Amino acid sequence: MGSKLLFAAILASVAVLVASFAGSQQRTAGQSSPMPGGISGGQDATPEVQALCDKVKSDAVAALASKDSNLEVTEFKAISFATQVVAGINYVVKLEIGAGKYAHLCIFEPLPLPGNGPARLTGVRLAEDSDALNLHCH
Repeated sequence: MGSKLLFAAILASVAVLVASFAGSQQRTAGQSSPMPGGISGGQDATPEVQALCDKVKSDAVAALASKDSNLEVTEFKAISFATQVVAGINYVVKLEIGAGKYAHLCIFEPLPLPGNGPARLTGVRLAEDSDALNLHCH
């Protein structure tokens, strides 16, 4: 029975990756698609992205405080995001954190396989409103 469960989990993971890749291919004319493993173009944040950010909020606030001890996080609102499909999904999310300040969070959401665990914060950096989204959040 264990091998059937493992096969079903692998099959589901492949389906998620294929669906993610197919979704990234739906672009309007004139837009180029990212290379496999490349980062997608920025998009407005969705409720799902906000929920993902909320899962790592305590770690993110602690990491931001370690970068600037005078920083007060009064908001935690996802504004935009980009993704990179790897052995899971890397997200980089632009957040408004209050008083006209912004941060970029890097979050890794592993494939839904047994033992992979939940999404986790992999980096955070203070940002300007005009800063481009990229996976360098350290």
